Amino acid sequence: KAHKGKRSCSWKGGRIIDVNGYVMIYKPDHQNTTTKGYIGEHRFVMSEHLKRPLNKFENVHHKNGNRQDNRIKNLELWNTMQPSGQRVEDKIKFAKEVLKLYENTKI
Repeated sequence: KAHKGKRSCSWKGGRIIDVNGYVMIYKPDHQNTTTKGYIGEHRFVMSEHLKRPLNKFENVHHKNGNRQDNRIKNLELWNTMQPSGQRVEDKIKFAKEVLKLYENTKI
């Protein structure tokens, strides 16, 4: 049976760069990890800053475009949710849902 994590012969300290240039860190107990126990460092930093796991519809954007610069001041929380329709009543309902979701968020 193959060893995982620190016991693996290919262990590199729990910090790798993925094919898209993002820093991935080994945090097997975090709610936002991949099946292999890794999470994007930018997502981990934002999750820690918000003191909660990120939702599936939330992205973390690097302001300066450098995917390895994961200082909180370089990160922005983006929301990818969209209302199902474009009627005014749908947009109002959606806006209220977003406001409720983020009303206590300190960025």
